[in-house]
Amino acid sequence: MKLKTVGIIAAIVAFFAVLAAFALPILVEDAVEGELRERLSRAGLKADWDGFSSRLGRSFRLTRVKIDIPDRGIHGEIDEILVAVSVESLLDKKVSIRSVDVSNAVFRVDIDAVDSGVTSDAAAGVPATKSSTLRRLLESPPEITISGGSVAVVRGDDELLLASTTKSQVELSWNELSLKGDLRVEPKIPLAAKVGESIRSTVSASYDLKTQRILASLVSEEPDRPLVSWDVQGLGALRVGELGLVADLQSRHAEMAIDLLSVRVGPDKRPLSTFDAPTVQVAYRDGRPAITATNGRAAITPSQRALIGELFHRQTSQPTSVKPRTGGRSLVQKVSRLLGRTDFAFQGLRVDVNLEDEHSDDLTRLTLIERVDGTANLGRLNAVGTSAGGTFRVDMDTLPGESIPRYLSVDIDKVDLANIPGMPKGRSELPSRGTSGRVGGVLSASLLWQMPPKGSALGQLYDAATGSYHVIWENGVVDLVGVSDEPLTGIKFSSHADFVWRPQLGKLSVLNGKLDWGPVDISYNGYLEDFRMDPTFFVRAEMAEIECQRAIRSLPAGMLGPYRNIEFEGEWAPSVEFYLPIWRPRALRLEFDGYEDLCRPTALNVPKQMRPETVRVLANAPTGPHRAVQPDAFEGPILSDVFWLNRPFIKRVVEGVSSEEVEVNVGPGMASYVPLEALPPWVGGAAYLSEEMMFYTDAGISLGLIKKALRLNLEKGRFVYGGSTVTQQLIKNLFLTRDKTLARKLQEALLAWRITNEISKDRVLELYLNCIEFGPDIYGIGPAARYYFQKDARNLSPLEAIFLAMLKPNPLYGGRVIQRRKTPMGGWWSNRMDEMFGRLLERNLITAAQVESEKPYVLEWDANGRYIDRKKSIIPLLPP
Repeated sequence: MKLKTVGIIAAIVAFFAVLAAFALPILVEDAVEGELRERLSRAGLKADWDGFSSRLGRSFRLTRVKIDIPDRGIHGEIDEILVAVSVESLLDKKVSIRSVDVSNAVFRVDIDAVDSGVTSDAAAGVPATKSSTLRRLLESPPEITISGGSVAVVRGDDELLLASTTKSQVELSWNELSLKGDLRVEPKIPLAAKVGESIRSTVSASYDLKTQRILASLVSEEPDRPLVSWDVQGLGALRVGELGLVADLQSRHAEMAIDLLSVRVGPDKRPLSTFDAPTVQVAYRDGRPAITATNGRAAITPSQRALIGELFHRQTSQPTSVKPRTGGRSLVQKVSRLLGRTDFAFQGLRVDVNLEDEHSDDLTRLTLIERVDGTANLGRLNAVGTSAGGTFRVDMDTLPGESIPRYLSVDIDKVDLANIPGMPKGRSELPSRGTSGRVGGVLSASLLWQMPPKGSALGQLYDAATGSYHVIWENGVVDLVGVSDEPLTGIKFSSHADFVWRPQLGKLSVLNGKLDWGPVDISYNGYLEDFRMDPTFFVRAEMAEIECQRAIRSLPAGMLGPYRNIEFEGEWAPSVEFYLPIWRPRALRLEFDGYEDLCRPTALNVPKQMRPETVRVLANAPTGPHRAVQPDAFEGPILSDVFWLNRPFIKRVVEGVSSEEVEVNVGPGMASYVPLEALPPWVGGAAYLSEEMMFYTDAGISLGLIKKALRLNLEKGRFVYGGSTVTQQLIKNLFLTRDKTLARKLQEALLAWRITNEISKDRVLELYLNCIEFGPDIYGIGPAARYYFQKDARNLSPLEAIFLAMLKPNPLYGGRVIQRRKTPMGGWWSNRMDEMFGRLLERNLITAAQVESEKPYVLEWDANGRYIDRKKSIIPLLPP
């Protein structure tokens, strides 16, 4: 009986066990699913799933899960979630989740929805915070493992950023949430997407639920690779070693440490600017970010300053699908706004300037500031630093949202320019057309800028900045290619002026300017106005009356070169006015006054070691059959002044010759020399009328030609016309080298001044015709006539004379014309021919009949390069 009873009981138990095996999972599924829905609802999440099943009542599988958090702009889809629960918790009718495994989670965060600031809890009158939401969600903290997931940050339909992970472990306890795994971040906006590289890192983070304190670090997956390594061709680069973050959500304080920060703007070889720092701290306190850089190094390349506008235009002009926000600001406004909302501090900052080298891709780096410490906050900047044995201080105050400071003070005290790190010790030995070299001397300067207080009566009626500057340069040295052939030393000057800046008019005026250069006192004033629409520059300078000799001797000896001992008579008080609409150079105005006929050079006194070595004077008596040459009565060393121009001499040409094997000599001592009076009048006339209309009345320097040169060169944006007179061009051939330096132009002017006073115009024109270049190794009118026309220069026709005169700007052009066998039939050449014949006719150097007889104005050569003279049936027998 007992056995039977036991068997019945066992059967009943087995029945209920089998029944429980089928019924319990169904009951548990309902309980767990209901508990999950209730918890998610309390947390403010809208969640739904397509499938829910259990595994023996201990774990549960959710498939195709959709999660929405409307007040945060979050939408997510998860392929599968495995939830493991505690069986014991089922007896207490309260589900305890032990672990969660998430597979293939894809979330989308719309920042427009986040920015709106409207939350469902707020709408219901219940304050909602991230911490309370998280606390409700973590009533029973599980272990969470994420296998494959991503978060896309979007704005509307446009994707901005994608963060993803392949394997991450999330550990939850009652007090802490921690995360360890891998993280990949990819920028998606058009500009950032060009970098072509995502951030691949390992991430370690923890969140203390009690103190709401966050600790996080991001380190590159590859030990030798920076965390961030972005490089956009031609635009710039960004590199970051590691990131560390500490944040306190209760006090709303956060600090981020950046190791090895490197930023570049512009191309790699010649960037606009660079910044490198071993450590950068970014802090967020009381609603304001603060950035501190320690031992950083910044560099700028002034020659690349135009790159700012190019890069900004390049990016803003490109089509992009990202919708701009309303109330857009300019780049300057954005930078100003950033500076106003962020606190900056820098310690041990070094500032370099990159100077370009035209002979290579290398940059010469000058360290203008060896160390500077300072802060910038709420629009205020204070900085103190050292450089080259001197000190400087900067104080600036800018109102929020404004790019122009309301107050600026800069003081520089005794900076020794020669000791600036990186300053060249001398000029390069390579030939250069630029201004490479060095600058030395002790510099002190001060600048003060201030505007009326905002809202004051003065500010409303007269919103203009006022200020002043003062510069002192002592023991100055300038050793620059393009300035002089030798170093300029002993420079000392000071300058000061007041200025007024009127923003509404876009006008900067300089007032009461004074320049003291030894005995020379100069007063100046000027302005720059309408610099946005039609920038216009004006300056007027006046020199106080001074002896001409003292004024010239105040210049560094290197500027005067061989003529450093020049002597002058008289006193002068010159003045100059210069007016230039920068975009309308044809409206340029240049006026000189108070220099003509007041100073007279009386002697050059060229030192023996500086006299021209390539000139050999053949006789002491004046030469030349024409009556213009008069006895000069000069008794000193013949090459110490300009009087040898009246004597027979031979000048060996050393520049412009094709090879060392070719030797070219010019001058009255040569058999090929042709006196002016032996030439037809139209030969000399064409020579000077094509270069200098007022040759016989100009004082060796033509203000009109200088104006013309400025206009043409500014219009073309490059050097296309020199503006030299006939006298100056002769000086280039007989006295000076062809190097284009400021010192050579000054020496050229002094020589022209001296020659005009001592040598007749006819003699200057005669030497000019016989010494200038007309073709490759063709110097002088005699050899030119034989080369081009196989005739003596005395027999040149007006058309042939004009042809030779038109070759002077570019002597090599003549050979190309012969190769083409005919001069151009129209265009500039034909118009210039008409103009030259008109000038000769106007000066009575030819007759109207001669003009008609020369038409059409065409010259021809045969296939052998021999001239075809249309007026003769037989070609001259002189060799070509």
